Amino acid sequence: MQDSAKDPLSMTSIESDDTLSRLEAGEGTPLVTEDLLPPLPETSWKEQAVTGFAGAGFLANVLALLFSPHLFVMISSSLGLLVLPYTAFQQRKITQTAALKVTNEALQGEVAILQRENDRLQEKEQELGSSVLK
Repeated sequence: MQDSAKDPLSMTSIESDDTLSRLEAGEGTPLVTEDLLPPLPETSWKEQAVTGFAGAGFLANVLALLFSPHLFVMISSSLGLLVLPYTAFQQRKITQTAALKVTNEALQGEVAILQRENDRLQEKEQELGSSVLK
């Protein structure tokens, strides 16, 4: 007895429609793969480290502002309060840029595959069109 998951005649209409929409006639694999992108983490370890240090520095600057009466400490702490959140924001953008680079490379590869398939299909269409005219 055959396994119903492998038997194409026992597939439900939803499964067969999905399979047929992703497969071209005569092809054994879908043109567009489901695992196009590798799994990307939400945050990198660098981003987490920079955010942690920025938070600690922010807290230190707030404490320095509260407990120090010196003008230079107050100016330095005020500048630190402005720079540290921007540093964390900047590291977040660097992480996002790296993720976009990986996404772009994966999509370029997929576009190249689809372009080759499109060219092949256009050639087949021309062959069929010329055979119909004969």
